[in-house]
Amino acid sequence: MSYSVTEVGNAILATIKQNAASKPLYTFTLPQALGNFPALALEPVGANFVVDMKGASEVWEFIVYVVANGANFDTAKAHLSRYCSGHGPDSIREIIENNSDLGLEDVTAMVHSVSGYNGKFPWSNVNHLAAALLVRVYIF
Repeated sequence: MSYSVTEVGNAILATIKQNAASKPLYTFTLPQALGNFPALALEPVGANFVVDMKGASEVWEFIVYVVANGANFDTAKAHLSRYCSGHGPDSIREIIENNSDLGLEDVTAMVHSVSGYNGKFPWSNVNHLAAALLVRVYIF
């Protein structure tokens, strides 16, 4: 089975948005497009086509940016905590773990790490607080 980077990216965002308990959660396929908060933005960052991890034929890596309005630091931190924690109804790690196929055949996804927590990213001139989650998608 093979999927385009767009198909896999859209499946990641749709899986998180459909399964997160808190609404609304805005999603954007480009970080530069952010406008409403809390928001997720997606950036494909790499691929490996020569893999043998559990028999996978390709592995895609994406950064899922979790972005909160920076106008109120405490509220922004609460949003980040909710989405970046390891467990809970809005935990992206738990959502991906519980829906690791992303609604696609022969796919397993997992959140590998969180970085830049309480950070700001240069692509946005909107006052924000953010974190970056590395998601790996194994396609068999």
